[in-house]
Amino acid sequence: MVDEATADGWDLAGRAVTQEVAAWRRAHPRATLTEIELAVEAAVRGLRGRLGGELANGAGTARTG
Repeated sequence: MVDEATADGWDLAGRAVTQEVAAWRRAHPRATLTEIELAVEAAVRGLRGRLGGELANGAGTARTG
């Protein structure tokens, strides 16, 4: 389980991705579904990398043993 500070950071990062995608959508009102999917994937890619990296490095977790 991650600590509260780490979870809060991930929550903020997730909200930033949501805002980024919403802003992109407003700027591209005639985008196709494929374009929307690509924009979402690009925005989420960074978040996924951050979360995976932090988990792999033990961020927010207590190490024992």
